[in-house]
Amino acid sequence: MPHDDHRFSTAHGVSAFGTLAMEVVSVLNARQAAVQVNQARPYIRSILDRRLMTKAYFNPSDALSELRALRLSDAAIIDNYIPEAARSIGQKWAQDELGFADVTIASVRLQSLLTEVEFLNPDDHLPAERTLDILIVACEGEQHTLGCFVAAAQLRRRGATVETMCGQPEDVIRSRILRNDYDAILFSCSRRRHLETISGIVIDIRSRMSEPPLFAIGGIILSKTRGIKRLTGADLVTSDVDVVVEQCEQRPKPVPKWDPR
Repeated sequence: MPHDDHRFSTAHGVSAFGTLAMEVVSVLNARQAAVQVNQARPYIRSILDRRLMTKAYFNPSDALSELRALRLSDAAIIDNYIPEAARSIGQKWAQDELGFADVTIASVRLQSLLTEVEFLNPDDHLPAERTLDILIVACEGEQHTLGCFVAAAQLRRRGATVETMCGQPEDVIRSRILRNDYDAILFSCSRRRHLETISGIVIDIRSRMSEPPLFAIGGIILSKTRGIKRLTGADLVTSDVDVVVEQCEQRPKPVPKWDPR
């Protein structure tokens, strides 16, 4: 990791230059502490960007260690820095600053970093009690799948049991929902043409289940299309997992069926 290795020591301890440097660092730390939680710090973003775009071998464990050395929590890495890096890659792709190969490599590296922080080397303990069962779906042909796994990681940190389905046909998605008792189905969507598929699934499931799950839609489509709730019949349109959890918790719990035994 790049660092400044200069020393300003004197026989009496820290020199005037060293003292000034320490004061500057103290002020910067205080300012950073005041930054909103959901705002990624630009200089840390630049470090992660360099890691993702390097021509050298990418080691997700080393990248995670570097981010943690900057006193980032796992929650901050998952909630802020990985999504921000993904948005940056997408913007550079749209502006022709990155080619297809570079975007693919960077995306795979982000996915490996997410796997590292969530499963292989988690620093924080997940809640022991699992109160919600949620399925996250990316429809067949959906290319933007990183958001699914980021949302899954966020929800697991909030006490949910989460399954993911990516790239499966519509009939397989319907069958999966009907076979299970999910509290919510989250569709991660980036293309308008997938809204018709989602609408068909929502309508069909509601017609066949007496107590259907909550249906939510999030993803890139939210910035591209208006009236998504009307077009799909979804209960919720948001990319904020806290809103999803809150809505699930507010829904009435099914009354257990009486068992004569």
